[in-house]
Amino acid sequence: ARGGPAATAEQIAAIGRSRRPPREGLAGERDQALLERGDQIRTWLFKEHLRLTKVAELLAREGLVVPYTTLRRFARAHCDFGRRTLTVRLADPPPGREAQADFGRLGLLWDPESERRRLAHAFILVLSYSRHQFVDIVFDQTIPTVIACFEKAWAYLGGVVAYAIPDNIKAIVTKADLYHPTFHPAFLEYATYRGFLVDPARPADPTGKARVERPVPYVRDRFFRGETFLDIDDCRRRAIAWCTDVAGQRIHGTTRRRPLVVFEDEEKVHMRPLSAEPFDVPAWGTCKVHPDHHVRFLQSLYSVPTRYVGSEVAVRADSRLVRIYQGSEIIKTHARKAPGKRSTDYNDYPKELTPYALRDPDYYTEKALKKGEHIGCFMEALLDGPFPWAKLR
Repeated sequence: ARGGPAATAEQIAAIGRSRRPPREGLAGERDQALLERGDQIRTWLFKEHLRLTKVAELLAREGLVVPYTTLRRFARAHCDFGRRTLTVRLADPPPGREAQADFGRLGLLWDPESERRRLAHAFILVLSYSRHQFVDIVFDQTIPTVIACFEKAWAYLGGVVAYAIPDNIKAIVTKADLYHPTFHPAFLEYATYRGFLVDPARPADPTGKARVERPVPYVRDRFFRGETFLDIDDCRRRAIAWCTDVAGQRIHGTTRRRPLVVFEDEEKVHMRPLSAEPFDVPAWGTCKVHPDHHVRFLQSLYSVPTRYVGSEVAVRADSRLVRIYQGSEIIKTHARKAPGKRSTDYNDYPKELTPYALRDPDYYTEKALKKGEHIGCFMEALLDGPFPWAKLR
């Protein structure tokens, strides 16, 4: 009793004898049922990467209701679930050698262009040696946006690293693979232009870019949450100031040094210089050559020689030129046209169709004269006037 004398040894022994013994039979039946489904449980856990709570739910749908603690004990004993794996700490690369990049979800921001609040993401680039970082705020992850983020990062850092380790987003890696990833041609052009190699992280493995994985929640919690921003432009300006004044001046948890100080003193001199000429971001696409000898790309028409009619071609357009490829061969080059316009090289047409395409009345008058004098006079009179091409047919 509260405030009374302590329990005696005899009373404690009596309480122990009165406890209900465990139901061995029921536990044995559950373990046996789980053993019969062991292969399925391992498939759910390690091939489909389901959480153990989801596995318990699926087993309940099949009629096997098991307490979570029982299922966890079984998974640890028979499925190697939750067993810690040995890891090694990667050595830091030399200064100016490597940068890791990733996108992280932040929250809603006001977009002046669409005049509404939109979900914003942070582009984060971390130098692996100094841990100094750059942050930009974006609403999408298209190829022009991603390249613009890298351009801003190099401008902020004042140089380019030897190789970058990005995440496997579609704007950079169109097909993720451990050994042979397929890169977006525009980003591969950009990396070649800036002089760095692209080494994407292993698919679905955050440890492949650990130095940027941890800063994602750090940026979200320490910079974004709890703050009020006017719009995305205001957020971008404050993000750069935060990288310099806060993130760059903190004592890093791993290196125990200030990232900005290490960057300025040891790493910046080893980075490759940044050329002043900006990269002209191209657009790539696959088009079919139509029977009218043209391909439609970015809402404009561009002519292609007759022999390619009906075939698939690759089209690359930058701000000035449009290049059309058959495999790795350039088959046609045009000046870039505005949407709704067309660029036609009449030499691409068969010779017998060129005069009609050019609307050339003189050609048909001469052709008629070869048939006879009166036919020629008739054709000359027919095609006379301000709109002769209306009568060519």
